[in-house]
Amino acid sequence: MQSAIDARRVAQPPAGTEGRGDALVVDIAVDGVIVSNDNFAPLQAANPWLRTSGRMLGATLSQGVWVFSLRVPPLNSGARYKG
Repeated sequence: MQSAIDARRVAQPPAGTEGRGDALVVDIAVDGVIVSNDNFAPLQAANPWLRTSGRMLGATLSQGVWVFSLRVPPLNSGARYKG
């Protein structure tokens, strides 16, 4: 993972990004793919692309191996998404 970060293929928020970490991830990934199991519910209304197929991957560690899967987070009940 560190080699991907060093090669700028992967970006991550700086340590200590309290409270705005999710917003920073969304800002960084506006033209990329997010790897997260987070739903980013408070940010869905302003960033409807979060619910676009192919824009998010879930990650699970299983028996020492990372497994990534395409995912679309559930619609935040407060979001106004027209897809």
